Amino acid sequence: MGYIGCVGDDRAAEAALEPLREAGVDLSGVREVAGASSRRAVVLVDAASGERSILSHRDPRLALEPRDLDAASITRARLLHLDAVDLDASVWAAELARREGIPVVLDADTPQEGLARLLEVVDFPVVDRRLAEELGGTGSTADGLRALGSYGARLAVATVGEEGALAWDGEQLIRSPGFRVTVHDATGAGDAFHAGFLWGLVAELPARELLRCANAVAALNCQAAGAQGGLPVRAALERFLSAHPAEDDDRSIRESGS
Repeated sequence: MGYIGCVGDDRAAEAALEPLREAGVDLSGVREVAGASSRRAVVLVDAASGERSILSHRDPRLALEPRDLDAASITRARLLHLDAVDLDASVWAAELARREGIPVVLDADTPQEGLARLLEVVDFPVVDRRLAEELGGTGSTADGLRALGSYGARLAVATVGEEGALAWDGEQLIRSPGFRVTVHDATGAGDAFHAGFLWGLVAELPARELLRCANAVAALNCQAAGAQGGLPVRAALERFLSAHPAEDDDRSIRESGS
């Protein structure tokens, strides 16, 4: 597992990278930008609900361009996980991965000019409900997922908070209910969902089981403080899934506008 990105030459960079290093993540693709400050965020957590708001700042000097990427680090991967922050770099990497038959996963939550270029080369777009509703043009999460599918996605997914996830596989909507847990801190829930989703893809789980796994990782992380405080190891994830039998997949997931 490897990470490609940019950090500043400050103490915040080491604080961000050390947990990845301890987890055995390959950081050879990380570029340190002299004079730049590392990306920072202030997270405000509601004491009653555990819901959070994020105030963030990214130094423009941390932007990645296609020329900054090493093709070999992508072509040797089993899958590629991208965001849409540096769009040109993400498109370049996704196109390369596609040519090599490497699955491409996208984490996106904000509409932006040119996003369609990236969606055309992504196999598994995982977006939040608001972006799905906007992409569909009708205010419906389901219509947004069908729109994502029209770009060629193998499985389009929308996270819908505590309700879980909704997906479109090209033929049907798949509803995956969230787990009922006591939320201590929702910071990092979306990233945790992606972690579970990626693990499930590598494990070649079928779609429903894959989504259930991703929901479980997100639920576990919400029970501890911080963005990474509750991330489970495999054994803990399996114990949680065993203790929480699959619920009826037809349980309603509310969709605004549908």
